[in-house]
Amino acid sequence: MRWALDHRTSAFDCPFCANKEASHAKAIVGRTAHGYSPHRQIGKRTPEGLWGGANVGLCLKAGCMRRALYSIWTTLFIVLLELTTHSMSGTLFADTAEGYHRIARLTLGGEGFWDYLAIDQQARRLYISRWSHVMVVDADSYKLVGDIPGIQGVHGIAVAPEFGRGFITEDEANRITIFDLRTLKKTATAKTGNSPDGIIYDPNSKRVFVFSGDGKVTAVNAATGEVVGSAELGGNPECNAPRSSPSRF
Repeated sequence: MRWALDHRTSAFDCPFCANKEASHAKAIVGRTAHGYSPHRQIGKRTPEGLWGGANVGLCLKAGCMRRALYSIWTTLFIVLLELTTHSMSGTLFADTAEGYHRIARLTLGGEGFWDYLAIDQQARRLYISRWSHVMVVDADSYKLVGDIPGIQGVHGIAVAPEFGRGFITEDEANRITIFDLRTLKKTATAKTGNSPDGIIYDPNSKRVFVFSGDGKVTAVNAATGEVVGSAELGGNPECNAPRSSPSRF
């Protein structure tokens, strides 16, 4: 965020009191993808600006100035907190990640771009999403052992070994496809929200949770493949993970 003062009289909308009087509009907040230029920004619309393209200024009245200063200090505090957090996490991972190293590099080929991976610990199989199909690789020999074709926009895969089932999100079909973990054959489908993306199996509730781009999460009974409920989360949920506490994400 950058501030620029200009003593020319131009009409702006104050973000705090909506004052449109030119005599009070002496400052402006602006930011575009092409950088900040007071001579270009002052008194002009900013299509990619911080305030959505409106003519925005700041009244020099005491109340508006106090709010502006509070906003600046809050922003600085958040930035410093983020920097501190990243610094601490970098140190932590530097200490704990020393034992990790690459043991192999595979060229699998095939069509389609990559997204989520899923591992079946019991069967020692790695599932790799490739948009129109799912590749299945032996986790020990690194050999391709199967493929699940005919998927309409796969993002994520989840496996429920205790029921012998796997679940694949299909972005373009607004559903999940259910397949047999042993044969890799598709067995059923279940409707979800629009553009299903992330997916996870929760062994505590025995349910598969599908997170969609329209802000919905859909719960599917892993044993039967039936949808048992849904909830509106809002936003654009995607990646997800269970917590140690049962039924929390």
